[in-house]
Amino acid sequence: MSILQDTTAAMTAGKLSDAVIANDLLTMAKSETVASAGYCIETSTPELRAYFKKSLDQSLKAQEEIWQMAEKKEWYHAHLPPTKQLQEDLKFVKSLRH
Repeated sequence: MSILQDTTAAMTAGKLSDAVIANDLLTMAKSETVASAGYCIETSTPELRAYFKKSLDQSLKAQEEIWQMAEKKEWYHAHLPPTKQLQEDLKFVKSLRH
């Protein structure tokens, strides 16, 4: 089963936790950040560049706030060794199946 299928199954079963929602918000913030950065680079007018720069700054701030909250609640362990992080991620995905 894929992560998308696991998440969908969790939503159907009513197991959509705050951690899953935070992860989705981080993913959306990342997409917005990448898009805003691209627009900043590609636009040719100073007014649009300023607009997209402001959007980029807001996206970065939102992503940082969500990430700090998730780390504080111990949903993310950014400083774990990669093998331990993988174990934690697998444990989380398996918890969605039950």
